[in-house]
Amino acid sequence: MMDITKGLLNEVAFKMDCEKHGIGIELNRDFYIGTSNTDEGQDVKKIKFSGGSYFAPKTKIQVKDVQYFMLISKNEFEGDRQAGLFIGYKVHWKKSSTGQRFFRSLGGRGEEIFSDFPALNGIRVERRGWASRNDFQELAAGKNFKGMSFNNDNMFVYWDDLKDMENLFKKMKGLAV
Repeated sequence: MMDITKGLLNEVAFKMDCEKHGIGIELNRDFYIGTSNTDEGQDVKKIKFSGGSYFAPKTKIQVKDVQYFMLISKNEFEGDRQAGLFIGYKVHWKKSSTGQRFFRSLGGRGEEIFSDFPALNGIRVERRGWASRNDFQELAAGKNFKGMSFNNDNMFVYWDDLKDMENLFKKMKGLAV
């Protein structure tokens, strides 16, 4: 639940960023039942430029949380969910403290648990950059890169190698059908 929420925060940050550049974004907020029905890797459902109408982009767009790596599991990168454009933000939200408060509050207190949470005035989100498929490298499980190793086979772009977001908004105009 916390991972899904954090992922949705990245998408909302992208939507807000696009609005500042005169681009309307409709996020994929459909609900999918079961594990075989998904958004198929399409986080951005429709795009609209000023004066136009919404259209489905011809390229799948995924919005990802990026710490030091934009990390995509190899299964997702090569499977049915594969996207052509990956956009990265870093959300500064400690899931663990929120989760701990939530679980500590369970125990028959009903709606009273919400008093344990301070009012949320905002969450800091930082632009990291974007990448296309050909920017990714393979990072095999257990292999070290920049002092880190991972348990699964992944495709990655190091955050310093992500492209500038200002160029992305120009590129998006080419995503029309």
